[in-house]
Amino acid sequence: MEKLTRRGDIGKFIEALMAPPVDAGTNTAFNAEMRKGRMEVWMRVWCKREFYRALFGALLYTSRSHANRVEVTFALPPLDQVERLYKEAFAEQLLTPAPSKDALAWKLRYMKTTGWGLRITREEAKAAIAADEEFLAAHPVRRRKATGGKGRV
Repeated sequence: MEKLTRRGDIGKFIEALMAPPVDAGTNTAFNAEMRKGRMEVWMRVWCKREFYRALFGALLYTSRSHANRVEVTFALPPLDQVERLYKEAFAEQLLTPAPSKDALAWKLRYMKTTGWGLRITREEAKAAIAADEEFLAAHPVRRRKATGGKGRV
């Protein structure tokens, strides 16, 4: 930021102060805030996907031959409807921006599955993954210094 000393330059000073960081790659707090915003969305979609996965598993269990051992006292939705909802949530998870390298690894792992059957194409998922890789490269995680076992426990 250039030196602003005259009283008439207060407008320029405030503009310079309010401007976004020039190099976001070195601004740790900014990067953390950007990833945090993505994490909230990612977790909301993850919870939805896991709910449908658990419900689908419960329906599979109760619909099998050993289901006569389980007494279901409430109405459950049809298996095909829950399967459709699970696949939609799965596709939504693949398109949701990844907040971390772990989330990106999850996406990459499921891109290799043989049975696709989702409402999105592999090209759409690959485009989302490429955008995630670009974002994570632009907003790196701060690495902690190794203490060599001498740090706090």
